[in-house]
Amino acid sequence: MFFELTYTSKAIPNLDANDVFLLQSKYRELNDRKGISGCQVLHNNRFVGILEGKEIKVRKLFSWIEEDDRHIDVTILANGLIDQRQFEQWNMIFQIDMGDSKVGMNEQLFKDNLISLTHLVEKRTYTSRIFWNSVRELLEKE
Repeated sequence: MFFELTYTSKAIPNLDANDVFLLQSKYRELNDRKGISGCQVLHNNRFVGILEGKEIKVRKLFSWIEEDDRHIDVTILANGLIDQRQFEQWNMIFQIDMGDSKVGMNEQLFKDNLISLTHLVEKRTYTSRIFWNSVRELLEKE
């Protein structure tokens, strides 16, 4: 039995691509060791994330996210027990940088594909439905 938790937060205003890269590399290694999988999407300075693993470890990681100065207004959207993981092979952070600069074709294609994925992916649990719906809302909001 595993536990999953979906959350949202705001990124600090001056979070840059290097910060995101450091977050990704630090947490990927840590999460692999702790047996935590999941996904986090960053767009327009907003995070939406889902974590899955043993409940005590997921809650511990989430408490670190709450204390991380790069996250503001951290909110749990849903959580619950699950029989199997859905994000075991996923990259932990997807950043879609479409802020101040002109949107490139690759970024727009990635965003469109991720929006399509939110419609197509199997949503086995309430928490994963909340995650995917929140990702779609985040990406469609401009």
